[in-house]
Amino acid sequence: IKGTPMVVESSMLQVLIALSRSENISKAAEELNVTQSAVSQALKNLEGKVGFPIVARQGKSVVLTENGMRLAKVAKQFFSRIEETIEQIHLEN
Repeated sequence: IKGTPMVVESSMLQVLIALSRSENISKAAEELNVTQSAVSQALKNLEGKVGFPIVARQGKSVVLTENGMRLAKVAKQFFSRIEETIEQIHLEN
């Protein structure tokens, strides 16, 4: 919706990043110390927020769509920038 800021929670992005690494909901859940249900729900919520499919399900594995890969790349950069900024602030103080 134009003019309305989209709120995507960082936990949704962490699920996306974990899925980009493992392509498996069980492994992503294990990595994040949450249930498989929590990963599936976060994925469903994220897809609802962005309005396009993030993954294609293939049996027990999930493969990121092209748009999902684009979003995962930006999410990784986002978390990296946050970490770098925190480190920089610590070094300055």
